[in-house]
Amino acid sequence: MVLLPTKKKNRNRPRRSNTSSRLLESNGPDIKIKGSASQIVEKYLALSRESQSSGDPIAAESYLQYAEHYQRIIDYNELKIQRSQSHSAEEQITSNGHDENVQSKEKTIAKNQSNSDDMERRKMIPVAIEEQSIGK
Repeated sequence: MVLLPTKKKNRNRPRRSNTSSRLLESNGPDIKIKGSASQIVEKYLALSRESQSSGDPIAAESYLQYAEHYQRIIDYNELKIQRSQSHSAEEQITSNGHDENVQSKEKTIAKNQSNSDDMERRKMIPVAIEEQSIGK
């Protein structure tokens, strides 16, 4: 018996970012549709139009609900891609050193917040002491 080399998993590779082209399988009310999310949406919209024209408004609405579900999947994937792109752009700006202005503004905001917190504490301490003295 000859031992074959086993495949090692490459755990350093990035995950797939383009989930919109991923193949899905939809188990609809009476049919099974395979394809990308956008293809499934188009198919359900076509089935809805067909049902509406044949006089079955209930089936048409059902198909529209399935289409809406897969449209939400498409919208979510697009939002996720936009967020990852904007996040990577922010990281690139920060790593290039063009972000010094933003960092100084953040420090100023943090100082102002800590100063306002201190002022609020100073206002609260005399009130608490006054309440204790009134109670005695």
